[in-house]
Amino acid sequence: MDHPTLHHLNAPQRQAVTTLDGPLMVLAGAGSGKTRVLTRRLAWIIQQQQASPEEVLAVTFTNKAAKEMRNRVQALLGLDAPAQAHRFWIGTFHGMSARMLRQYADRLGFERDFTILDSSDQERLFKRLCEELGFADAYWTPKRLTHTIGRWKDDGIRPQDLTDREIRKAWERARIQQMYERYQQALLQSNAMDFGDLLLHCLQLWQQEPAILAAFQQRFRYLLVDEYQDTNHVQYRWICALSGLHQNLCVVGDDDQSIYSWRGARIENILKFEEDFPQTKIIRLEQNYRSSGNILKAASGLINHNKGRMEKQLWTEDAQGDAIHFYQAENDEDEARFVASEILTLCPAGDYQQAAILVRTARQTRSLEEGLMRAGIPYQVVGGLRFLDRAEVRDALAYLRVVASNRDDVAFERVINLPKRGIGPGALQSLREIASQERCSLLHAARFAVESNTMKGAAAKGLAAFIQLIEHARSMLADDITPAEMLTKLLALSGYRDYVRDLEKGNDRIDNLDELRNALARTESLQLFLEEVALATDLQDGGPVANRVVISTLHAAKGLEFPWVFLVGVEEDVMPHKLALTEQPEIGLEEERRLAYVGMTRAKQRLYLTMARRRWLFNKPVMPIKSRFLKELPQEILEDRGFRVSSRRGATGSLAGLPGGSLHHQKVRFPLR
Repeated sequence: MDHPTLHHLNAPQRQAVTTLDGPLMVLAGAGSGKTRVLTRRLAWIIQQQQASPEEVLAVTFTNKAAKEMRNRVQALLGLDAPAQAHRFWIGTFHGMSARMLRQYADRLGFERDFTILDSSDQERLFKRLCEELGFADAYWTPKRLTHTIGRWKDDGIRPQDLTDREIRKAWERARIQQMYERYQQALLQSNAMDFGDLLLHCLQLWQQEPAILAAFQQRFRYLLVDEYQDTNHVQYRWICALSGLHQNLCVVGDDDQSIYSWRGARIENILKFEEDFPQTKIIRLEQNYRSSGNILKAASGLINHNKGRMEKQLWTEDAQGDAIHFYQAENDEDEARFVASEILTLCPAGDYQQAAILVRTARQTRSLEEGLMRAGIPYQVVGGLRFLDRAEVRDALAYLRVVASNRDDVAFERVINLPKRGIGPGALQSLREIASQERCSLLHAARFAVESNTMKGAAAKGLAAFIQLIEHARSMLADDITPAEMLTKLLALSGYRDYVRDLEKGNDRIDNLDELRNALARTESLQLFLEEVALATDLQDGGPVANRVVISTLHAAKGLEFPWVFLVGVEEDVMPHKLALTEQPEIGLEEERRLAYVGMTRAKQRLYLTMARRRWLFNKPVMPIKSRFLKELPQEILEDRGFRVSSRRGATGSLAGLPGGSLHHQKVRFPLR
């Protein structure tokens, strides 16, 4: 077939694009062109008139991946992006669920303009509920409640479903069940859902309204799922429900890159796909277009030690390339010096963005950052504080959410006294009591308190000013002032912009507010903007930037690629990490091996593996041993760069004299970026 959509595809890729009927699993090895296959398959379905854009649902895990997929498909089809974007159902699991729930949220007791809370909002809500219920527990903190209940929702566990499998002690289970139930009530009262609710509420809606599920099943003739190995239990149930009628389900993934069990991903979803869909056809994409032959040989040699995997063997038409470089450092300071020295050699022109340093845990970055700074090498840490997590950005978004919704109690509590308006904890508690008695939101309670003179003094004055501010902002939108212009005036009139300017790094904070305004100016409506922001789980600062070395954890590096990769700390208890081997050692070990495999396959031309003979951890010296993973690599392609004993001591952090002799260790402190 000489169709443009099939150009530059190898035989298995073509087969994956053109096999349209029935369940299909595409096992896509690292660097094998899975995104190309996904996008061309979607375009092919439409070009062959098997379905219209509205009848194909494609889901993935990040907004970045969804946007790239959408843009590529529209380019392949020659469609005008702005005019046609709404026709496609391409997005994240949470984004597509929110889109469905916007149509039917009223069937579950919500309004269709419900708010979506992130983990920070959830923690604030749990903190308030703990105060209300007199719930004080050193273990069950708001942060732990947020994380644990989120994991339960990923597993489809509602308050009434808790058993001794989740919490053994009956009395403790009863307390947490009460908190979970109260949390869900508070969400409903605030017309809000958290991330876990988006999929769970879809399943609830379909269970109690079968006709709605049937309508979605009829609509979506084809379903495509990216990164299937990362799906959790609720996502699995969501996929099975939607594909139940036509059975034209295509999942693309790689069991060897399943590294997110800690956030609910279940590798068995991909390993048992054939059992769930007996008519499944499997197509393996094994030709790698990223890495050299020796890098693939090393990575394959490692991952072949896993028992719980589906057989495949990556290969490349490219040259074998360099051997795998192994360096055993004197200590972590020497390890950092070696990495910096190699980067300077590899990047004489200063194109540092071609190099990446990958670590198992974030705490490993200290000595590496210091080493790069000493060498004058610019760097960035991927996965740092997100732009959307900065306090001033979150405050401004809370103001916008109160303008957009009468029922967003979490946002209301965040900004009602920011900057100070004389509304202290006592006044806020009074509002909560009014809201409880009147069965209304805090904003309505504030109006009631002002109109009935329930609140006195500075609190009454502050509430009246806040209500007037919000109503003025809403009137501006009604007068066709753009949301971006409204935000500028709102932050000025509220006094918040002046308040931020007087804080530490005030100018930087003002710049962040201006950047938020610029983002708001590029969207169609305030409601759409707030939903995009709420679902922006992957908009992290620290994406690769020109002329900076990337330092990243292995988990955050998935999906990235670099000519030169340094895999640092290949030692027992670090890689594999000791905590991963505690509860279920064999399962944990296989995931750790997959994690190392992911790190190795980020490299295109040259791969370095390093370890330290001595390392300073937790304020004490340790003497690591080689990771078992090093022994599992094909030894003939390892180039041992040797062990170098530094003549420098003290300032280098040398741990000379271990074991025996005197210990001299001087820490050099640097500000971390």
